Order: sequence, then structure tokens, then C-alpha cells
Amino acid sequence: MNQPLPRRPAAQQEAIAQAWDAYVRMCWGPCQELVAALERERPVDMVTGLRVEVLSTLLALRKSTRLSSERLQQVLDLELRVRDQADPWAVAEMHLLSCRALRLSGAPGMALHHAAQAIEAFEKLQAWNLLIHALPVQMNLLNACGHFETVIALAPRWLDHSPALEDKVLMRVLGTAAEAHKNLAETGQGSEHWQTALDMYGQALALAYKDGESADVAAVEHINLALALAALGQTAPAQEQLDRFLELAKRPELAVGLSNVNARVWLAYCQGLIAHNGGDLPAASAHWAAALSIGNIERANNLAVLIKTHEALLRHARPETDAALIGSSLDELTRLHREQAQQQHALAAAGMTEFIHAAQLAGENRVLRGHTDELMREVSARNDELRETVTRLQREMRLRERAEQALQQSHDQLELRVMERTEQLALASEALVRQERLASMGRLMAGFAHRLNTPLGNARLAMSSIHAQGRQFAEAQQQPLTRQRLNDFVTLVNQASTLGEDALALANDLMEAFKEASALDHAEACCSYAPAAVIEQVAASMQRRLREADVELHLELAAVPAGWGLPGVLARVLRPLMDNALVHGQTDQRPGGIWVQLAAVGDEYRISIIDQGPGIAAARLQRIFEPFNTELHQARVGLGLHLAHSLGSNLLAGRLTVHSGEGQGCSFVLQLPQRLGTGLKAEMPCSS
Repeated sequence: MNQPLPRRPAAQQEAIAQAWDAYVRMCWGPCQELVAALERERPVDMVTGLRVEVLSTLLALRKSTRLSSERLQQVLDLELRVRDQADPWAVAEMHLLSCRALRLSGAPGMALHHAAQAIEAFEKLQAWNLLIHALPVQMNLLNACGHFETVIALAPRWLDHSPALEDKVLMRVLGTAAEAHKNLAETGQGSEHWQTALDMYGQALALAYKDGESADVAAVEHINLALALAALGQTAPAQEQLDRFLELAKRPELAVGLSNVNARVWLAYCQGLIAHNGGDLPAASAHWAAALSIGNIERANNLAVLIKTHEALLRHARPETDAALIGSSLDELTRLHREQAQQQHALAAAGMTEFIHAAQLAGENRVLRGHTDELMREVSARNDELRETVTRLQREMRLRERAEQALQQSHDQLELRVMERTEQLALASEALVRQERLASMGRLMAGFAHRLNTPLGNARLAMSSIHAQGRQFAEAQQQPLTRQRLNDFVTLVNQASTLGEDALALANDLMEAFKEASALDHAEACCSYAPAAVIEQVAASMQRRLREADVELHLELAAVPAGWGLPGVLARVLRPLMDNALVHGQTDQRPGGIWVQLAAVGDEYRISIIDQGPGIAAARLQRIFEPFNTELHQARVGLGLHLAHSLGSNLLAGRLTVHSGEGQGCSFVLQLPQRLGTGLKAEMPCSS
């Protein structure tokens, strides 16, 4: 097949300009076609061929996330050949390629250097449209390195060029500057940064919609603006920006869509913030859990959002209920920061090693080209360039060492902050537990006082009646005493005495129950015990009542390992549960019975007390463990189940649950660890 004839120099220059224009506008298809056509032609001169090769290499690296050492060596060799020609356009475009290659190879410092060189060259050439591929890279690298003030200082210089710069460049500058302001605001360096960030995001969005071809930029700015508004607690505007992002994300051609893992994880994190601001804590936790799940798909590329998500979970966790979540999040947050530090260190080290290796290979290849005088001159020039490269590498290594020192210092400060936060959370958790106990005791006292008023009032009424009738009887003795008057007096005194005696007996029962309910501390020491023996002892103490009620007790006790804990407290928990089954769990329609089952499930005991009685309605089931709950039996005190629940939770570290329904019987299930916490030690041997 015949090769196509080369175009004239002017035509080739025009074709290259068209290809670069397509590259700037991100029209990858037309750009690839123009480059392929130029590669098939014979370049009219060396500079034209090099410019085509630079653009072709940039297109090849467009979707790359990592650069091989072979590709890096090719880029370095191309850079040397471009410098030999000293063409300003070729050199400026080569700086753009070197910036992209070094950024992919993990050398952000050198990439930043080439970005600055490219910006300076394009500014001299007044190629403002080409700044879109250099200026945002420079500002993003500065943001990534934490130089937010530098980014903010650079932004006005370029925004003042707005008549010359295209909207695509301006919206990228506004977006990166807004990100720098938001980062400073999140570190607490001034609330004015929030408003500036919001204004800049809004300006970038306005330019994106004005351009009409920047849907990707608009999508990024919508979600960035939603994140900023959600962080400020402005729920409705944040949700509006998120909805606009979701509308754009439906477009199949959009790169920043729902198929992009990074976009999805930031979306889930933002939805969690909005749900939390709206008071929907379960939804917020679900969204943050989704963000963690999605982010871990590509963990290395999403360390920043994973760190923010765990920090949000820690900020909004409740120590009294989310202790396990707090512990796991703190551990994961520490691991994420370490991974981030290791990743940055590894990328920088690997990029530097590959860069040195590629430079060495390039030097060796140039030596092998020949032994003529021209070769020696090239070798000499190459040595000069290598010395310059070594100087740059040494400068980069010094920068990297300083960055590592700063990173280590930041890591040490982070560990110190994590330790301080852990101590603060522990103190807050203890304070909340104390407050909850005081509140519980207050509710118990209030209920006790309310219940005690009735029997004391009845006793007082009875004594008042006796006193009044006695006074009337004494006055009546001045007249002849009749048998009827005497019988009436005796009957009234007997009734009042009976009422007073019953009222005082009920008050005494309330006092005894209250003393037992308020004594949540225990004098018993932890020891080894057999749970089956504890159950049998409680059953033996109830035999007389079981016979009187004609109720059969069934013990289904499986063989379980010995436990370490508080057998006396366990007996105090089981006694009201079995008493409840005896009093409330029997019916006259069918023979009654009580089933007590013991089994080992993992490292826990599972004790079930089951009856076939009338069951408990759902409305009553929700209040079954409240103190002074006498809905099931008005004649009783109503503290038994409350005592069982309090002792089982506070002293045995267990869980007491109830399952029932009307006409379906009732089942109380106590789950407790086989070995109580190691912080409790037995003072003396004990047996169950």
C-alpha cells in the first residue's frame, strides 16, 4: 500500500494545531484521527515529527493510572530529543507530557515542576487554551500537598486573565481554589473561607452551564457544592445540588457518573451528611456504611473519603450504644492514615527509583549509538543533561525527605489526637452511664413514692376512722349504751383495722421490693459456678408454691461448661422470672406448666423460661420491664421483671428479652457470657 504524500509545512502545522485544539476540547475521537493521519505521513521536518509524537504519547496516557518504567524511559528519551531542537512550541508541549508522566509515576514534586514550566511557556506563547491541561494540574498537586494558601494566592492572578482565558480554564481554576478554601475552612482557619468556597463553586457551575460542553465539570462542582453545604448544615440546598448531580450522572457519556467508584463513594458520604442533618440517624449510618463498602472496592484511590467517613461516624456516634462501632472506627481510621502515609511514601520512592533507572537506561542507549566524533559530542551533551537531571533528582530527594519528616510529624500528632479522643470518649461514656443510673434511680424513686402514697393513705384513713368513731363512742357513753351501738362500733373498728393492716402490709412489701431494686451493687465476688445447679436451687425453693398451685416444672438442662461469674445474682434474676411464669402464665382451661431450658450458644449461656399461659398483648409487652408495672396483676408490686432486667444487664452483662402474643404463652430468654469480665476477681471460692 502506497504511503500518503506529506502535506506542505503550513498544512502540517495547521493539522497539528487542529489536533491540539481537539485535545484541549477533550474531543478524543477527532484528535486521535488527526494524529493517526499525521503519523501515516512523512513529517517534513524533525520538529513536526516530535510534536506529533508528543501528542500521540499524551493520548496513550489519557486513561492510564500507573506508568511502567519502560514507558517512563520512552518519555525521558523523547524529552531529550525535543530539547535538542529547542522549538518553543515543542518544548512547552513536552513539559505537559513530562508533567503527566511524572504524576503517573508517583513523583508529584517533579510533576509540579514541569507543570510550572508548561504554564510559563504557554503564557509566553499566549496559548491560553492549552493552560487547561497544566494550570489545574499545578493547583491540584498543591492542594494534594496541603499548600492551600499557595493555591488561593495563585487563583486571583489567573482569574484576572479572564478576557484571555477560556471558560474551561477559568472553571477549573475556580473549582481548585474553592477546594482550597473548603479545606482551610474544615481545619477551622476562618468561617469566611466557607462563603468564599460556596461563591467560587457557584461561579464554576455558572461557567460550566454557559459552556454547554462541560457536563463532567458541572457534575464535579455539583457534588463538591453539595458536600460544602452539607458540612455547613444547609440540608435543603445540599440535597438540591445532589439531585442535580444525579440528573447529570444518568448521561452515558459522563465520565464522572454512577459507574465511577470515586463519584459513588463521595455521593454516599454526602447523602449520609444530609440524612444526619435532617435527624435521620439510621439513614445516615446506612449511607456511611455504603460509602465504606464502595470505597473499599478501590481502597487505594479512596483513602481520603474513607477517612472522612470514619471521622463522621466517630463525631456522631453515641458512646452509650455505639462503643463497639467507636472502637472499630478508631482502629480503621488509624489504619487508613497509615496506609495513606505508606502509599505516598511508596509512590514517591517508586517513582524516584524508576526515574533514575530510566535516566540510566537512556544514557546507556545514547552511548551505544556509535563511536564517531558526532557521537562523542552527543555523549558530552547527554552527560551535561544527566548532571542536570541528577541535580533535579537530588533536589527532589531533599524535598521528599522534608515531606517524609513532615508526614511523620503529622502521623505522630494524629496518633496523639486519636489517643486524646479515645480518652475523652471513655470519660464521656462513663459520665453518660452515671447520668443514666441517676436518672433510672430518680424514676424508681418517683414510682415508689407514687405507689407508696396509696397504702399509706389507706392506713391513715383507717386510723382516722377509728379515732373519730372512738371519740363518738366516748361521747355516747353519757347516754344509755345499746347493744346495736356497741355492735356497730366493733364492726367499724374491725373493718378499719383490717384496712389499715392490709395497707401497712402492702407498704412493707413495697419497701422490701424497693430495697432490693435499689441495691444494684453486689457484695458477691466472681467465682466458678454451674448454671444448672443455680437453676435447680431456685426450682427447689419454689416447690411448695408449685404443689399448692398444681403446676408442673420441667427442667431441660443441657450439659454446659462451668462458668465464671456471680451465681447469687443469677439466682436473683431467675427467681422473679419463674415466679412470673407461676403467677401469670397459668390458665384454668388447660393443665399448666413451666419449662426451664439451659443451653450453651457460642461463648454464652442461653436460659429460657417458657409457659403456656394467656400471653401478653403487644402494647403491654413494650412496658413489661418498667418499674411498678402492675398491668398483669394489680395485687402485686410490679418490680420483679424490672429487677431481673436491671440485674441481668448491669451485673451479669447479659440481655433479657421477651417473646409473646395473646393466647400464645410467654417466653423469657436470658443470654449472658459464660465468663464475666476479667476486671472482676473472686475474693474467695464459692459454689452455686
